[in-house]
Amino acid sequence: MVVGHYKAENFDHNKNTFLPNPDISVLVTVDEVFDNDHRVVNTKGSATGKFTFSAADAGDHRICFLPSVPGGGGWLSGGQTVDGMRMTLDLAIGETSQIESTDKGKILDIVSKVKDLNGRLQDIRREQVFQRTMASSALLIAGIATIEYYLPLTPLTPHEELAISYIRRELAQMVHMYT
Repeated sequence: MVVGHYKAENFDHNKNTFLPNPDISVLVTVDEVFDNDHRVVNTKGSATGKFTFSAADAGDHRICFLPSVPGGGGWLSGGQTVDGMRMTLDLAIGETSQIESTDKGKILDIVSKVKDLNGRLQDIRREQVFQRTMASSALLIAGIATIEYYLPLTPLTPHEELAISYIRRELAQMVHMYT
């Protein structure tokens, strides 16, 4: 794994020094020369940035930086040559674990946020199940009350008594299941 940090600065002729310019954008490309110039990175970023790539096979890589300033084309700004541009590059080449150890805090923070979101999602799901259960219970209770209301005032036959007691038992079991 290769991790590169870069910084582009303009030369200020009046102050006779290189200064950061937030208007600069930088196009970073990385090509595997040994693999018929296969492009593995093609990203545009600000004047200060980071890029990473994995070198699957050993061989030469070409890393190119193309800084540009708004209103100009690359090294030209408004038709006039920029006094100068300085590119600072810091490359870390090595094992993934060594390079990623600097980003461990960020990763742990993201993991914590994902766990928190998963917990909230579980709470929402539990609340939805509870609401469905309560709605089902209310419907069952309403059904029992409706059956009781519509029972005739005349004496029932033994067959009707048996059917109504069976329905009451089934409804009571359903209410018990959902409460």
